[in-house]
Amino acid sequence: MFKQDIKTITQDAGTFYDTVFNHPKDNVDKEIKSFSNRNNREYGNLEKCIVLAQGAPDKFSSGTFLFDKKLNDVKEKLNNAKPTFASLLEKLETLKQSRRLRQDPYQQDRKQFMDYQNQAKQEFDNEFKERE
Repeated sequence: MFKQDIKTITQDAGTFYDTVFNHPKDNVDKEIKSFSNRNNREYGNLEKCIVLAQGAPDKFSSGTFLFDKKLNDVKEKLNNAKPTFASLLEKLETLKQSRRLRQDPYQQDRKQFMDYQNQAKQEFDNEFKERE
């Protein structure tokens, strides 16, 4: 049996329902026949499609209910994990501060050493110029 892609079936179903709700009875019968005969579809399959389409709102609402339930579960897990993330963030900030504190004296010492070295170089240059 020929298997169609979902886009074509959706377009055909849209045309079918448009004809059913917006056109006279003779067009409806004509559309049912063309819908069922297109691409070797059987009339019984059309009836199954109609029955499934009638039950679709219930399935949709139950699906959205399950989705909302899962979403609430995820939200609850995130709320439960929030303190853990907050404590991790606090520890990370503490580590950053301690790292800065450990680095600052060394940077200060290096800067002071470079200043002394530059000062000694200037004094040496000045002394050398005075001797010349």
